[in-house]
Amino acid sequence: MRIPLDYYQVLGVPIQATPEQIEQAFQERLLQLPSHQHSPATVAARRELIEQAYAVLREPEQRHTYDRHCRVIDSDDLIAQLEADATAPQLEISDQQFSGALLLLYELGNYSEVVKLGEQFLKRVPLDLSHPYIPSATVADITLTVALAYLELGREEWQRQSYEAAASHLEAGLGVLQRATLFPELQEQLQTELNRLRPYRILELLALPLSDSVNRQRGILLLRQMLSDRGGIEGRHEDHSGLGVEDFLKFILQLRSHLTVAEQQELFERESRRPSAVATYLAVHALVARGMQELQPSHIRRARDLLERLLPNQDIYLELASCLLLLGQPAAALAALDKSQDQQSLALIRSYSGDSSDLLPGLYYYTEQWLREEIYPAFRDLGETPVALDAYFGDPNIQTYLEALSDDSLAAESPNTGTGIRSDVIKPAVAVPPPVSFTAETLPLEYHTELGQGVSASPSTSSSTVTGSVAPQRRPHKRCGIPRSQRKKHRRWFWAGVGVVLVGLGALAKVYWPTSTPEAPPSPLPPLRPTPTPVATPTPPPTTLATTLTPEMARDRLRTWQQIKAQALGTGFEMDKLATILAEPELSRWRSRAQGLKSEGSHWVYTLKTLEVKAIRPQGSDRAEVVAEIHEDARFYEQGALRNDISYSDPYRVIYTLIRRGDQWLIQRMQVLN
Repeated sequence: MRIPLDYYQVLGVPIQATPEQIEQAFQERLLQLPSHQHSPATVAARRELIEQAYAVLREPEQRHTYDRHCRVIDSDDLIAQLEADATAPQLEISDQQFSGALLLLYELGNYSEVVKLGEQFLKRVPLDLSHPYIPSATVADITLTVALAYLELGREEWQRQSYEAAASHLEAGLGVLQRATLFPELQEQLQTELNRLRPYRILELLALPLSDSVNRQRGILLLRQMLSDRGGIEGRHEDHSGLGVEDFLKFILQLRSHLTVAEQQELFERESRRPSAVATYLAVHALVARGMQELQPSHIRRARDLLERLLPNQDIYLELASCLLLLGQPAAALAALDKSQDQQSLALIRSYSGDSSDLLPGLYYYTEQWLREEIYPAFRDLGETPVALDAYFGDPNIQTYLEALSDDSLAAESPNTGTGIRSDVIKPAVAVPPPVSFTAETLPLEYHTELGQGVSASPSTSSSTVTGSVAPQRRPHKRCGIPRSQRKKHRRWFWAGVGVVLVGLGALAKVYWPTSTPEAPPSPLPPLRPTPTPVATPTPPPTTLATTLTPEMARDRLRTWQQIKAQALGTGFEMDKLATILAEPELSRWRSRAQGLKSEGSHWVYTLKTLEVKAIRPQGSDRAEVVAEIHEDARFYEQGALRNDISYSDPYRVIYTLIRRGDQWLIQRMQVLN
């Protein structure tokens, strides 16, 4: 069997290495043991190849012969040199040495070759086949090496921001392990990285041209799965993406620019049935846009119905007034304006109405600018489509529909206003600036600081957007005179109400808690972009059974965790102690959190008040779930100043997943219940 290696690569030295360098490299290679759990047979095969390379290269005559026949480095033999350069060097190995050679290729970073050779081998030799030269343990080693190579290939694509390509490698590595039912912890690690990659796959797929409907539909399906896992936009179920409620809301707002009107309508109407206040509001935008685009006021009528569901919890009377105006119901529109609490916006609308006896002229212009500046730009297929209310109200089919709507008594109208829109509203004498309106701000994705610590080849930590201009550019306002801050004010009325829906009365600050890390203290919003997590080394089952986890042992472990958490996130940032109580993936998350706080000049001061173990649920001999109630005082300091808005002192209940490592129980996962 031939493999793309040579003796110089095996020792990690250049062709021009001196005998002293070869000797030193040989000693170092023997000391560098594999970082993953390969069997003694594979480790021995690797060592045998290293010793074989050293035996040839340390003897001048053997080295010269090897160079002449394998490397051809003599400068006077130009033809032979060119022929040698045309093909990569190869090493003849025995079947017993294959797993060791594959491991060496992996250590040299030749991941594609590892996958190619390893997959060919695994297809030829089933795991349950009794092979005279390849013991089953070695087959498992080859499976492990191939899976690790897929993981590294996925990370390389992740660094290039090729998210679908990264997912393809990660899924392939996971498939290799699942087919063999081997290394469950590595399987979990690969799945975790796939979950954290999912938001960026969605954005990448949705940013593709509209003509690529197959791949764009895959992006929509991934988004639906993510929403299902979370329990909706405001949901707090774990989807393992690393995005908290606040971050996920920003993600939804960002991806809107890649969806068409029809796609957003279908998506957000479906989500609004959970129910979801945010999805309901976004469905209103989609229905209004589609009604205007297709000259179908029936869509706007449905938007009006959805808005009425949000009342009276949110002040969305301005949007309701605009919808009623578009449905030819001026009296109802004016009644909705009277209920709005946004006095600044109402004052502007009054100023736009001039000498009119009511506010319909101002509302007309408010609606036109709302459509132009806020509704249309949020949809991929509308963009710079002009807004023309005159054409809308002048369409004969629209007029027929609005008259029928009035005849059916779907909205009460004042006798002196008629069933249509007054001529002084359709064609006002003076053009006025746009009123305030909602703005769906988009934010570029950044690297997620809860991952990637300890990975030597991690992506840059600078802010970045997904390939394909993921974050849309805001169009500048065409008219002057109204500050942007005033235009944002009305939007805050709605989102403030949504905040109450998300977290309950009196607990708005907790919306910032990262849901993927239950005990994570409130902190400044984490950036959204994830980076790869270090691979958890697969660990064999313990040879002797440890004592069953008792309530006393669990209480002791959790108290130890509280102490170490305070030390790691406190002023001393004693992060080394985290490994004594946490297992992956929590270990990487908390290390990253501590490092982030240290770089920002912030820290936490924790004071544990009470800790009570409520229940222990064994999940086998090496795993258990512990339900505990924690009451702690947590104070957050930013640049030495106490932040009362982030600090908290609340009791909460957590499910800890503990796994046994030797004679120790480590915390692998945490999930806050309330």
